[in-house]
Amino acid sequence: MHWLRAAGFAGVSILLSACASASPIPEIEVGQVWSIKDTANPSMRLTIEKIEPFRSDTVVHVSIKGGPVRTRISGEERIVTLGVIGHMPFEKSVLIDSLDQLEQSGAEGAHFFAQGYAIWKKDSGGIYSIPVMQAVEMISTVTK
Repeated sequence: MHWLRAAGFAGVSILLSACASASPIPEIEVGQVWSIKDTANPSMRLTIEKIEPFRSDTVVHVSIKGGPVRTRISGEERIVTLGVIGHMPFEKSVLIDSLDQLEQSGAEGAHFFAQGYAIWKKDSGGIYSIPVMQAVEMISTVTK
């Protein structure tokens, strides 16, 4: 029975070590370009455009550049081509969970960002609290 307690303790120690070595939440900054988790399109990239307080949270405004996105249109699964989404506002924690690899810092933003941000601000827009790819697929469905 004593060996069982020792084995259990060793298992907990290994588990705690694995948790402690998990990669920390990335520090996001304006101008960073990231790849996105859970995308079938490896060329899709997200650029951090602006970070600001939003109600009791933090909103991160991004632009997204990419290619084909799988979506459903009129109940039928299709592939649509995504050029540039100039402005998408995300809850910071949700956005961080969607980021994969930092690929560049100091990048220029999308040309359409300022226009999209101005409309969002004027209309007192909301923010996405769903994963990035889910939001992109939703937009692709609505705009086609």
